[in-house]
This record gives sequence, structure tokens and C-alpha cells, in this order.
Amino acid sequence: TYKTAKEHFGELYIPSGLQELDEIINGWHMGEELVCVFARTGVGKSWIMVKFAQSAWKFGKNVGFISPEMSPDRIGFRFDSASRGFSATDLIRGDEVDGYKEWITELKEEKNKIVVATPKEFGAKVTVEKLRAFATNNELEILFIDEISSVKDTRPTRGRSITDIMTQVAEDLMELSLELGIPIIVTSQANRKGATDETPELETIRNSDGISHKASKVISLYQRNGEETSLEVAVKKHRDGKSGDTLRYRWYIDKGEYEFEGLVEKEEQSSQRTSERHKQVEEEFFDDEGEF
Repeated sequence: TYKTAKEHFGELYIPSGLQELDEIINGWHMGEELVCVFARTGVGKSWIMVKFAQSAWKFGKNVGFISPEMSPDRIGFRFDSASRGFSATDLIRGDEVDGYKEWITELKEEKNKIVVATPKEFGAKVTVEKLRAFATNNELEILFIDEISSVKDTRPTRGRSITDIMTQVAEDLMELSLELGIPIIVTSQANRKGATDETPELETIRNSDGISHKASKVISLYQRNGEETSLEVAVKKHRDGKSGDTLRYRWYIDKGEYEFEGLVEKEEQSSQRTSERHKQVEEEFFDDEGEF
């Protein structure tokens, strides 16, 4: 109810770890919350998911993280980096890192947990039913799934398109969020068109129709590389509030740190879209060697 939300706002949301983003979306709602984070390959979806997970853990929540591509050790190193600014590269190489042993000792004293699992722990097939058991057995208060396509639908698939199947998976995940009262955050790849766009839009989520429709929040990412690496975080859908803003962060990748630089102005976003359209026209009218 309105009165409950007003009196217990801080108990209803989990911070994302990016303060400026939370000022727009409030954080992750405790129940009836399916968030989709999408971008093209190699932009940083897994890194920011670890940032989000670390923030939830720091907030005192039990966190679940499903990683189909990286081992729990690699996710753990990124978690350590996001927590204390350690170099993930140094941790992976086994180099001596100042303060790391003390950090591990501190971790052992914490009461809440972060549980990382791969499809192997689910018998090579992640399903919503198995995710329900995983969340219940570990008393999870938030669940992260790094790539929604890793979740399989147990219904017969014959005669159904991939879009239909992923729509059903998204619907099932939203229902699971409502049932368990926990936010579920997933990633998705941008489709072929989104892979060439600077600022991917909703329709470029791979198998997008159902995922974007069922999600309560949708966030796109775009990485810019120059003298410094920056990450643009765009709120493409916010069911309960404002959408359309794009936040730019200076991103210190190896340490998992994000420094807010400001909002991307509407004029700059318009210029980016114009550049994208010109690029598409060139791809349509010119071959690979620049000839008609």
C-alpha cells in the first residue's frame, strides 16, 4: 500500500551501487522486479552485474549469482575488486596484493553470503524450477543471472520460436520474483542491429519482444574507449518512473570502479543516433571495399 511504501521505502529497495542510477530507478524492488541489462558483446555486462551484486551484499543481503561463462573463482576476483579496489588482473595471476589476506579474513566474519553457481551445479540445465530451489535453499534475497538465454524452458519447444520461448522464460522469472519477494537481474545480448548501434534501444535486445515487455526495468550499456574508458548506462524502461536518461561513468575496469562524470545531454544522444543512421546507410549502399 501507499502508506507502507512511504514508511518503509528503505526496506523495499536494494541499492544498485551506482548512486546516480538509484536516484532515477530507486534501486531494485524487493519483489515483482525483473531487470534486464543489455549490450553488445564485450561492453561490460558481467562487470557491472558483479558491481550490482557486491552492492546488494554490502547492503546485507544474501546474493545469488548464476554465471554460465565464468568460473566462481573469476567472479570472486571481480567481487573482491569491486569491494576493495584490488587489481583483478593481479588476483588472477596470483601476484602479491597488499591487504588481500586481511580482506579474506574480514569476509569470513560476514553473516550474509554471495553464492556463485554455474550451469554445472544445475545438472547442465538451468530452469526456473531449479532457480526456485536454489534461491530457497540459500535463502537468497536477490538473484543475478548473467545471460537470460542460459535459462531453459521446460515446456515442449516444438513449433515455438526462440522469441516465444524467451518470452515465457521472462514471464516465469517475473512470477518467481513475485513469489519469492526478491529482485531478479538478468543480462541479454543486443541483436545484430544493436551490435552496431552506439546506444542500443529496446528493440535490439536479442529475442526482444517478450523480454522488454515483461521486464520492470531495462538498462542498456555502451562503452567508449579513448584516453580513458567510459561506460554509458541508459535507462530505457522504468515501469514505475522516469526513463530516457543516460549516465556516463569513467570506468576503471581492472579495479571495478565507476566514477560519475555526468548525464549525457539530449543533443549529444541525438547526434549519436544520427551517426548511427549514417553508419547504417553506408552499410546498406556500400560493400566491404567501399564500392557501390
